[in-house]
Amino acid sequence: MGWVRKGVIIFLAVIAVVAIVLGRELLVNATPVDTSWMNSGFTVLGSANTRAPWYESIPCAGREEVVSIAGIGSQVQGCVYGTAGELQVARFVSVQWQAKFAVRYPYEEQFHEIRGLCVGMALCMYSPSTDTFIGQYSLPVYRYGAAVYTNFSAYLERHFDPALLVEYYNFTPDYEPEVIALGLTQPTVGAMAFSDNGQWAVLEVHEYGLIRLNMATMEIRRISWPGYTYGHGYDPLFEVAISNDGRFIAAAGRGVGLNMYEITSVCGLAPEAGYYAGVNMGIEDVCPVASPDLVAIFGDLASTHMPRFSSDGSRLSISTRMANNTTRRVLLGAGEPQQLVPYIALGDSFTSGEGETDDVFYKTRTNSGVYKCHTSTRSYPYLVAIEWGVASESVACSGARTLDVVRTGEYFGQNERLSGLSATILADERADALTSYTPGVVRQVDFVSKYTPRVVSIGIGGNDVGMIDKLKACLALTTCDWARDPKKRLAAGKEIQQLYGTLRSTISALKQASPSTAILLVGYPRVINEQENAVCDIPTGMMFDATERRFMDETIILLNSVVRQVALAEGVYYGNVEDSFMGYRLCEATATPAMNAIRFGDDFGLGGVLANVNAIGAESFHPTPFGHELIASALKNQTWWPMGVVECSSCEYTQVDELSAYWGEAEAEIMGPQVSARLVPDVAYSPGEAQRVAIPIKDTQGISRVVVTQGEDTIVDVTLDATLPVIIIPSVTSGFYLFTVQTHDIQGRYIEFYQTVTIQDASLAVVGEPEVVAQQNEGVRFVPAVISVLQAGAPPVQQAGYGTQLVSSASASVLGSTSKEVQPINSETSTVRKATAQGEYYPSVYIYVLVAVASGGILLCIWWIISKMAGG
Repeated sequence: MGWVRKGVIIFLAVIAVVAIVLGRELLVNATPVDTSWMNSGFTVLGSANTRAPWYESIPCAGREEVVSIAGIGSQVQGCVYGTAGELQVARFVSVQWQAKFAVRYPYEEQFHEIRGLCVGMALCMYSPSTDTFIGQYSLPVYRYGAAVYTNFSAYLERHFDPALLVEYYNFTPDYEPEVIALGLTQPTVGAMAFSDNGQWAVLEVHEYGLIRLNMATMEIRRISWPGYTYGHGYDPLFEVAISNDGRFIAAAGRGVGLNMYEITSVCGLAPEAGYYAGVNMGIEDVCPVASPDLVAIFGDLASTHMPRFSSDGSRLSISTRMANNTTRRVLLGAGEPQQLVPYIALGDSFTSGEGETDDVFYKTRTNSGVYKCHTSTRSYPYLVAIEWGVASESVACSGARTLDVVRTGEYFGQNERLSGLSATILADERADALTSYTPGVVRQVDFVSKYTPRVVSIGIGGNDVGMIDKLKACLALTTCDWARDPKKRLAAGKEIQQLYGTLRSTISALKQASPSTAILLVGYPRVINEQENAVCDIPTGMMFDATERRFMDETIILLNSVVRQVALAEGVYYGNVEDSFMGYRLCEATATPAMNAIRFGDDFGLGGVLANVNAIGAESFHPTPFGHELIASALKNQTWWPMGVVECSSCEYTQVDELSAYWGEAEAEIMGPQVSARLVPDVAYSPGEAQRVAIPIKDTQGISRVVVTQGEDTIVDVTLDATLPVIIIPSVTSGFYLFTVQTHDIQGRYIEFYQTVTIQDASLAVVGEPEVVAQQNEGVRFVPAVISVLQAGAPPVQQAGYGTQLVSSASASVLGSTSKEVQPINSETSTVRKATAQGEYYPSVYIYVLVAVASGGILLCIWWIISKMAGG
């Protein structure tokens, strides 16, 4: 056989190998086939008994909760828009049976009434994602129109009622709202709902049908025909929902059944300007509609209520009211169910397995690039699943908070890690994450609604109350404030008690996402011996004194009491692991500790006299694999397979436990609230860097301060510039430092936000000439690599006894450097962009090409050897 023929055959073989591997890669990463409610039909994915809606005559397009309203009561039934950590608006019914509204700003304990807003008009609604309010107003002949108010919270004015000794708000916009109109016709508007991301709204218009409203452009599109005529004996009561992409609309309610509409590019009509006729719509213009036979599915059905779409629009949950007056929450899916694993675990680092001692056990894409969820296959969810004899997946992520589980609005990954990606890449990342169970990319609840597992476990809340931040802050040679200052300690106790409402909302959202899923709410283990005579290893003993150990232990005990009360109130299982580490905790003489102490790694260094010790890893002070075995053993003795859904008849009225004497509520002066927050990106910093500080609330008095401490030592105490709140990272030794922002909320209350950050030791900053801060088109601020605070009008750097203290006024945060090179302020967004540009997310295609080429070379060698042996 000639060399030409051999070369052609070998070339074709290589092409075949390349085609196979690339074809496999494209198939694996292909976008899932688009599922439509119109062509895929309805599948019942699960259901469970639940409470009936409180007021069927006043539909709730938000979330039904018991709320506390100042001057009205602590157990008021309300329809709440928004989640903890953002501004919330609640509708409630007064004793005069009028619909009223109240507002709660972030980190407040109570709602406060908004007087004069939509009084008696039950269908007004709020979108926390866009701060937009749609209010109703009176029209002639007992009719109601609707108008859109943007930037809603900016026009809430606080007042004090001296007669009732209570604060309240008035809504006083200085602009005319956008009136919902069909041409020149102001129609009567009934049911309304925002999409979860606030980008769309759907409204039921009397005698016209349903209209979709684009909140960005205010474009109206009528999508159904005809509408109902009211006041003539047949008055249905609509409840509606719209998906995040504006593509699907669900209409349910009393006397309505269930209709699902799909808005295509060729259906529906927009109103013509200048005409009173509104929208002249023929049957040919109606958008496609599907109407499942709910009676055939559920039997003797009386009515449907509270439709809710999942984030991707492929799931719809509704409440069905039966003729026998029972109510079930039902999850419907477009197409066939996708229950791939029966058990999924949600949660934070204590669930993910952050303390893994061998990185090889971290799941793919949880220990590289921006994907640092550190989800270990040796964490307790996988061990419990083995005991149960079922398959499982964990989407728990280190650093997760409750908002990472059930956040409303657009979600760009944990800590906004994907915020720099294009819409196309972002959509691919989300779809791939859902398919591959990659944590930290989509909300954790999205896995629950997509796969409707038999059981979900969740361990969350520790990061919401800064448990790890506090632990790191106490990692110093002096006693941290929380352990020694009675006021700080009491504020910490109050902060943990505030978690009760947040956790209840989180569990409620999970139950709504998959009603037939059993939920196991897992507490936290006690991690350190609090006794005075505890035997600690040298580094741990140096870093944590008995006072600090007691504080950490009491923190976990109080946190678990809140978790337990939430489980009782929501009717879910409580996983008690509080004492699972006993005998194996930190500062207990054991050869097999359940907790990592200081773990050497590649994340950061120690401070104080240990500044030159090798860097330590993020796995420090997290459960070891043996610790996860102990947690799994404790859960195995309390659980079984399959666990069943706890019906709401078992739900109990609960409230948070009173603080024990340790927290000093009777003696200590009550300061303003303190809140764990993401003030700066969670990365390691070098002395001299400048970092913009994100203040979670508007600085109402313009005198916010940032204080940096380590133990009892104050390193920085500086006023933040309201227009450019930047802090210079102080020149200190490596270690953990507590950043505290002291500010005032909308009511003028003093409030502290805190975060523990890591500073890496480096050479002292070089003083240089001032240099203009550069800025990229993407909006990422760039600053010099080495910075000083010397500038005209700015006070000098004062050398304190420990590190460098910056004494500054509100205008003294201008930067300078002798370096010509500029570097971005630490930002996970820039990291994502860089990683994307380098192809970090999709390296396997290139690997497969290299494998294919190598395979071709091997084939060539084999062919040559065989041909020589054959004498060719």
